[in-house]
Amino acid sequence: MRNENRFEILAARARGETPPGVDVAGRVIAILTAEQDRLDRITERPLMWVAVFSSAAAASFTVIAVASYYLWTSPLVEIYETISWVMR
Repeated sequence: MRNENRFEILAARARGETPPGVDVAGRVIAILTAEQDRLDRITERPLMWVAVFSSAAAASFTVIAVASYYLWTSPLVEIYETISWVMR
């Protein structure tokens, strides 16, 4: 009982006090922004290299696909021209 009363008295006194005027929001935001920028740079670099390699692979596969398309459709064009000549 004695401790509870003591606690209530301290709580009432604490409620009556005004907190000191400290503005740390600017510093906290600056620290968080700097940390976020650092994390962005760390995670951005590997993704950049993945994008470079995937773009290079896509470009080379596109060149191979276009060359293969022209190579494989050439006999089909000859067959089509022969059939269309017969149908005239």
